[in-house]
Amino acid sequence: GYGDSRTLNITAYDEYNNSLNLNISEVNFTVIGSGLSIDGANILATAGGNHSINAQFINRVGDTIQFQSMIFVWGDSDGDGISDSIDRCPYHFGNSTWDRLGCIDEDGDGWSNPDTNWNVSQGADAFPSRSGAWSDSDFDGFPNQFGLIDSDSCEGHDDSIDLDNDGFVDGCDSFIGDDNEQEIQEDENADSSDNLIEEDGARSGFTEVNPELRVLIFVILIMGLVIIWLRIRKTS
Repeated sequence: GYGDSRTLNITAYDEYNNSLNLNISEVNFTVIGSGLSIDGANILATAGGNHSINAQFINRVGDTIQFQSMIFVWGDSDGDGISDSIDRCPYHFGNSTWDRLGCIDEDGDGWSNPDTNWNVSQGADAFPSRSGAWSDSDFDGFPNQFGLIDSDSCEGHDDSIDLDNDGFVDGCDSFIGDDNEQEIQEDENADSSDNLIEEDGARSGFTEVNPELRVLIFVILIMGLVIIWLRIRKTS
C-alpha cells in the first residue's frame, strides 16, 4: 500500500549523561493505545492520529528499561491501502494512480473518474468506463489514444464534422468539397495538389494537363511535324 511509516531511534544514557550500549535482546510492548496492533517487533496503526506506546527493553544481562512514546500517523479512512496523507479521495475507496491517487477508477486504467471536484480538463478520465482511453484534448468525443477503433483521427478538431463526406475530418481536410479526396490524399507526389488542375478556378468540371506535361507534349508534337515535313520534302 501507500501507508506511513515511523522509525524510533532510541539512545540510552547513564546518570552521568553518557550514552550506553544497550545490547537489547528483547523488546516487550507492554501497553499500546487504541488504533494500534502488534506484528512481531512492529507496531501497525489501524487508525490515524496520536498513539501512545509503552515498551520494555531487556538487555543481555537481564536489566530492563521502560520506554514511553507518543507517535502520530495518518490513517486510511476508506480502507483502500492509501494513507489519508496522500489519498486525494480519503473517504472513498479508490484505485486510481495517474491523475489522482486513491480515487474511484471504474475501468481500472489508472485515471480517476471525474467528479464535482475534478473534471476532465483537470486530468480526470474522459472515458471512465473504457479501459485504455482516458483523454480527449479537443472534446470531440474521440479518444486521443492511438490503436483504438475510434481513435481521434484529427486531434484538435471535431472528428464528427465532415461536410463533403469523404471520410476526412474537415479540420485535417485540405480539399473540403472534393468528393475524390481519397485519390488526392494518396497522390504519389504528396504535394497537396492533383496531377490534373483546373485553371479557370471555377470548378467547371473541365481540367487541363499539368503545365510541365503540356510543354513536353508540345515539343514532341513539333518534332513530329518536322519529321513529317522532311519526309514530304524528300519524296518530292
